[in-house]
Amino acid sequence: MLGAASATRGDRRSGSSRIRSFDYLRAIVIVLLLVHHGGIYRYSVIGVPLKNFELLIEAFLLGGFVFLSGYLAVESFDRTAGQDPGRFLLARFWRIYPPYLLALLLFGTIVGVTLDGSDWLAHILGLQMPLVPAVEKVAKTVWYVGMIWVFFIMAAVALYIWKRPAGLLAAFAVIYAGAWFVHLRWGWLDSRLLYFFPVFALAIVIAKGQWLPRILSARFFHLEKAGLAVLAALILLAFPQASQFGTDDLLAVGAYTFFVIAACILALALLEPVAARRIVYRSVVVLSVASFFIYLFHRPIWISVLAVFPQETHGREFLVRMLVATPIVIAVSYLLQIAYNRLLGRWQGSGGRAAGGMASSA
Repeated sequence: MLGAASATRGDRRSGSSRIRSFDYLRAIVIVLLLVHHGGIYRYSVIGVPLKNFELLIEAFLLGGFVFLSGYLAVESFDRTAGQDPGRFLLARFWRIYPPYLLALLLFGTIVGVTLDGSDWLAHILGLQMPLVPAVEKVAKTVWYVGMIWVFFIMAAVALYIWKRPAGLLAAFAVIYAGAWFVHLRWGWLDSRLLYFFPVFALAIVIAKGQWLPRILSARFFHLEKAGLAVLAALILLAFPQASQFGTDDLLAVGAYTFFVIAACILALALLEPVAARRIVYRSVVVLSVASFFIYLFHRPIWISVLAVFPQETHGREFLVRMLVATPIVIAVSYLLQIAYNRLLGRWQGSGGRAAGGMASSA
């Protein structure tokens, strides 16, 4: 690395561009989420079924959210929360929990998710992910909030105790080994916790070490990053059982982590010059700010719109969902997020300064 002082100076010179590149990445992954859930895998491009890329797209979009959440958690902990774990977790709680409860209500009514009483209680408490298999069914989509809340708790404790990247990495490794033991010995912990925690932990270590400026440097025109991303994709495709997190194979989890980190680094590197020129940045900001609410509410809004405009074929349904329902999802989510930011700002006395977004909100 260039050294701590040099890295800090580099962040000051290009920090605004780097933060904007996070907005671009968040916008890209939320668009991928919409097409991923929208039914894109029924189609082919020049004879190649898009279904072949489902594992890679899903890993990148979900892993991208987790990577951004971990990386930005360090800044939130160090600056906004003043390295106070309680303050950090309270801020995260108010950011994610009330919208999450509303999403649970909509999933139980409009989406039609059915759970028994104890499973609903676990979801309301945000404990559905660590309580598997006692929780027999984890609700689709909103499971992410239960997972990221567990990660935030571990991050708050780790960042408070260990101040250096080496200590954090060692602590996360011990936590991860313990999680694997618990999972394999008693079956507790949803496998998605094991797939995504390494991404979250590595993002925190990278942020704490201020290594991103050097990692994103264009010394080899990003060819080394592209090569690693392609290699990681090929390795992940060798583990098709990783789709739907259907295996406890440690090699599959490692391949998943390798691909997510490599793909996120490559994406951020390629996005930096785009972010510096602010190409279509206004549209990107809308998607970035609205991303958390888009994630939570796109399914209920889609279902509501399709109830008004029912379609007889999957092709027409896909077009209505993408061309009619999705713009409504984006507009409603953006307005809701802005309103919620202002509500929190007034309540917390910050003048509505807080930003939205999947990674910053969640």
